[in-house]
Amino acid sequence: MTEDEVLELLLRDADFYKHDGGITYSGGEPLISLYRIENVLKRIKGLGISQWIETSLFASEKQLMYSFDYIDNFIVDIKNLVPDQCIRYLGGDVSVFLRNFKEVSNRYRDKMILRIPLVEPYTYNDENIHALLDFLKEYGDLKIQIFKVHNLAASKYRKIGLDYTEFDELSDTKLKYVYDELLKNCPDVEIIDF
Repeated sequence: MTEDEVLELLLRDADFYKHDGGITYSGGEPLISLYRIENVLKRIKGLGISQWIETSLFASEKQLMYSFDYIDNFIVDIKNLVPDQCIRYLGGDVSVFLRNFKEVSNRYRDKMILRIPLVEPYTYNDENIHALLDFLKEYGDLKIQIFKVHNLAASKYRKIGLDYTEFDELSDTKLKYVYDELLKNCPDVEIIDF
């Protein structure tokens, strides 16, 4: 699609953006390709429409800094903070996440939501849960959302002939454990149910 086509599509729903609404860019990792829609970002900003990004922060410092000119609010996915697990499961570098998180939290502290997807054993395992809890002690004043993995896309993948890995659903007991542990240091924790 051209940028004009994207903009036209986005503006079809402009009436919904006026009252606490806006546009959220998600991915893959949207920070990596945000520059490709620069004219869209500028036009949306010029119209006063709120722009959000949902990101895992696995992007270069340059890509992150670019987003600050346009993005009003951040949804940060925190998946795995154990260095070897992060590389193995996500192909990500924890030090990149930590550097970018510090920058985002300094600039957007009141305009960010942290999301923690709980997927056993990738993000829900003893070592990572302890690392997450330790990390979040420093950021207890932020809004945190947690949720269990879901398989909502399975039928869509199959319909278009793509492979899909189904995940086992985390037990409610384990979800509640993480919720209760987070509440010890973070007063604004919410369980999202899909």
